[in-house]
Amino acid sequence: RGGGRAESILSMIARFLERRFLGDPDAQLRPEHQERIAVIARAWDYYEGRHPPPLAPRRGQPDDNVIVNLARPIVDKGVSLLVGKPVTFQVDETAAPDTAVERDLRAVWQANDQEVVLHDLALNGAIAGAAILKIAPQPAGPPRLIVLDPAMVDVYSAPGDIASIWRYRILYDLDAETEARQDIERREGGWVIRDYERRNQAAWRLIAETVWPYQHPPIAMCKNLPRPNSVWGYGDLDDMRLNDALNFVLSATRKILRLHAHPRTWGRGFTARQLESWGPGDLWTVPNPEASIQNLEMQSDLASSHQFALTLRQALFTQFRMPDLSQVGNLGALTNFGLRVLFADALERTATKRMLYGGLIRQVNRALAELAGYGPAVETTIHWSDPLPVNELEQIQVAQAKRALGLLSDETIVAELGYDYQMEQQRRQATLSASPGITEELINE
Repeated sequence: RGGGRAESILSMIARFLERRFLGDPDAQLRPEHQERIAVIARAWDYYEGRHPPPLAPRRGQPDDNVIVNLARPIVDKGVSLLVGKPVTFQVDETAAPDTAVERDLRAVWQANDQEVVLHDLALNGAIAGAAILKIAPQPAGPPRLIVLDPAMVDVYSAPGDIASIWRYRILYDLDAETEARQDIERREGGWVIRDYERRNQAAWRLIAETVWPYQHPPIAMCKNLPRPNSVWGYGDLDDMRLNDALNFVLSATRKILRLHAHPRTWGRGFTARQLESWGPGDLWTVPNPEASIQNLEMQSDLASSHQFALTLRQALFTQFRMPDLSQVGNLGALTNFGLRVLFADALERTATKRMLYGGLIRQVNRALAELAGYGPAVETTIHWSDPLPVNELEQIQVAQAKRALGLLSDETIVAELGYDYQMEQQRRQATLSASPGITEELINE
């Protein structure tokens, strides 16, 4: 009931319980954070193609292992569906021109290469289960938006309330001997940032302490996919057993082909030296009339193995809610509706991610607006582009119908079509100014 005071008390209780049951948190990583680091490292291995080999090759024998890395295209396609096209936002949708806060927010995002930042956040989230961004004010110029490695960040929440985060801890190595730590902790009326260092596992030494006198912390975080009862969400690569199974089937098939692709000649009742000749087109003669020479060859084909590999591949794409385009015929013949049916699962998954990553963008904008003096209550509306190819004529007709019904403003409609409203208005005015003979009516025609 006491607002900031109540949160301060919860923070003190959390720190007491932490020290009471986990020991000194400054001395070592929490076990759950250690486990999370291992999970993230494993996901990066799969994404970058470092899969466990399904077969153990013998010394001196060929390595038959086949690694098909489906993790990377699946993750990359998910990132593209989410932020592959422009993401825009508005603070006041009723205002035709940009407001001051909108201009300032866009200036910060543009100075930090918004598209690159969003792609890095989405990729980190897909691998680690959460995306984390840090706001770093600069002595001159706009603040930096730093994409943090989720493996470096440990998040502390109040007991029984994962939404009440009271500490973000960032851990990283400065060099082979020196570790650095930054604690961003809630305090009454804002946050405090403490920087520590230590060498050779010695005690941590406080380097600097900075007061962050704002309601919103300099850290924004979101889950990649919903995961109740946890600060962290689900990653895209949490379960890769189907990819392991596919690698095993393909590796075993490759070994079979190596061993049985050609018939193997065998004989009995003689030794190889007793053959009168041995070469292509030669007539073989054997002194023992009871001897025999035969060919050993595979009596079945690998059609069932091939079909099983396709089944595993399809199951893997189904698990990740992505279409396997390699199994689709003529994609160009699909209508807009057919394409949406094909991507229905992926679009629903993307809509869930938009809800979560949109929350992160709103968090960042609230913190940036407060930092710029606009107060802590600035809210933005996110406009996402259609991730799929569309028929532009059909899209324009739909936009015209919405406008005629008065459902949306001109600025929102233009954003849905993938254009920047303010930029297009400026270009129109520039055209009119440069050519006095051109009127608005002529431009519209």
